[in-house]
Amino acid sequence: MDDRSLKALEFYSILNLLSSFSLSPLGEKRAKALRPITDLRIIESRLTEVTEFQEILKEGKDPPLQGLKDIEPILRRLEVEGSVLQVQEILELEDQIKRCRELKRFFLKSEIEAPSLKEKVLQFSDLKSLEKEILHHLDPKGGLLDRASPTLSEIRHHLEKAREKAKGILETLLRQEELKPLFQEPLITLRNGRYVVLLKSEFKHRLEGIIHDQSHSQKSLFFEPLSVVSLNNEISILLAEEKEEEDRILKTLSEKLRTELPSFWNDLERLSELDLLYAMARFSLHLKGIRPQLNQTGKIDLKKARNPLLFFQDERKVVPIDLRLGEHQKILVISGANAGGKTVALKTLGLLILMAQSGLPIPAEE
Repeated sequence: MDDRSLKALEFYSILNLLSSFSLSPLGEKRAKALRPITDLRIIESRLTEVTEFQEILKEGKDPPLQGLKDIEPILRRLEVEGSVLQVQEILELEDQIKRCRELKRFFLKSEIEAPSLKEKVLQFSDLKSLEKEILHHLDPKGGLLDRASPTLSEIRHHLEKAREKAKGILETLLRQEELKPLFQEPLITLRNGRYVVLLKSEFKHRLEGIIHDQSHSQKSLFFEPLSVVSLNNEISILLAEEKEEEDRILKTLSEKLRTELPSFWNDLERLSELDLLYAMARFSLHLKGIRPQLNQTGKIDLKKARNPLLFFQDERKVVPIDLRLGEHQKILVISGANAGGKTVALKTLGLLILMAQSGLPIPAEE
């Protein structure tokens, strides 16, 4: 159907309402992109899936779709040969793997007969070994774990020792009674990645060292005493080595993830479908919708059909209508006074047909 007709029948308003029932940006995007189709087999298949989902939701159980992220931009980046994903991006891929596993468990363990939905989740890829490898290297809260490689572990061990030694020297300096008046406060901080103390500006020539910066008030200087310069240099070298090793690990992980791109794309498609079906099922339950019986003969027989947009505004004010067309009755004439509901009746018919062709149950008694 052309865009002008969809707008005239306010089908896009239906899609906006439908999208609000999704649990993630994935489902919201799919809901807004939903269009009527004419392939009866596909429509019936979708209606079956929505009906099965309705039965599951009636049991008061929501699938683990909340917070699902759209990883398409990450997959697009991964498609570029040689690209390296950052820790958070890899963790988002790991989250999708975990989400697929949880959804498979949710549907397969459900006591509700839902063969179509169970078949859909069985199409999820088995990436458990890849998930295990990701979690061996990455901290779920962010960052690479020490165990990611022996080299990284060793570098971090030396880094920690150098930091403790530098801070120990500065703490000793700050505790010396004769030097206490020189410092703004007994505080060790970082400036340009180097450990420094806050020296009062008027004492900048009293100690040997390097001035890195001054405070906004210009009363304090970020001062690196000569006694920690070599340690700060060592820390800088170790940080560079740490970054190099982290980059190498992330590159290796990215290469392994790249080999599973088809699986990630497949799972993303399945997840967006499930969230769309969830939204359709929730939307239909809210509308008290029923599964329409479809035909290819042009027959229309609606009893107590309700306009879905008016239903959302105020269910109590919706006037149900009966409509029959087809078989022996080929023409439908609607007449009456102005503001008598003729346009609403025709729009209701049009909208319900579009909803049915989109795989949505319709608000009617029969």
